[in-house]
Amino acid sequence: MNHQVEKQFLRVTSGLSEYGENWHKGGMREKKQNVFDDFISAAEFLVKGNYTSPKKLAIFGASNGGLLVAACAQQRPDLYGAVIGSVGSISFINSRLFSVLDMLRFHKFTAGAYWISEYGNPDDADDFGFIYKYSPLHNIRYPEAGQWPSTLMLTSDHDDRVVPSHTLKYAATLYETVKNHPKQTNPILFRIEKKAGHGAGKPMGKVINESVDKYSFLQMVLNMQWNSSEEDYKRHMMNSTSGVESSDVFVSSRVMSSSMLRGDVRIH
Repeated sequence: MNHQVEKQFLRVTSGLSEYGENWHKGGMREKKQNVFDDFISAAEFLVKGNYTSPKKLAIFGASNGGLLVAACAQQRPDLYGAVIGSVGSISFINSRLFSVLDMLRFHKFTAGAYWISEYGNPDDADDFGFIYKYSPLHNIRYPEAGQWPSTLMLTSDHDDRVVPSHTLKYAATLYETVKNHPKQTNPILFRIEKKAGHGAGKPMGKVINESVDKYSFLQMVLNMQWNSSEEDYKRHMMNSTSGVESSDVFVSSRVMSSSMLRGDVRIH
């Protein structure tokens, strides 16, 4: 692609453990909004510093990171050109896990009960109050100005860790919200992997197909151009070996590094 990252940005948001347990506690339970504020401020820094512009800024998150990017896109839809809520670790290419989006029922399914210590218990009246304020599924509202950011959300039909209902319910609710807004031209897509689970042991063919879909989505919505010149290829390979992702500026949940119809659902 013509546009590639020149610099890699690291923003350790509240709620992670890199700076110790107090830093972790600063982004959990009733303090979860701190995580979103940190992430939004990092994106604002990139825009104000002329590293990129909102229309060229893509964010990616998986599992808990999917919750992060979904919440941030809803709170600041004007700040991002593309949002991908996906599977897995922090790797854009070989990611796993799926986005946690229904924060009022996450504890009702499979492993969700073990996350109560991190998020709080939605069945508790006090915890419900702060969880509801940011739950992506329950805060889908069409932006007063502009439109919903270009969005790609991914899930699989047999995930027994983060059950697909998170993404499927989000898809249905978001579609009902945007379908009658004529100014909504940004694509909103949902990718469902068939005969797949939580991501571990995914065949390389599925990994490649998913990566192609992600990069093709970014190429389309960020208006990026493919370039196969030898010079650009060498530059891309140098960036790849140093851990820099392709795209103008790409922000993951940890590393800051149309012909499609609205509400289209692609099943693989």
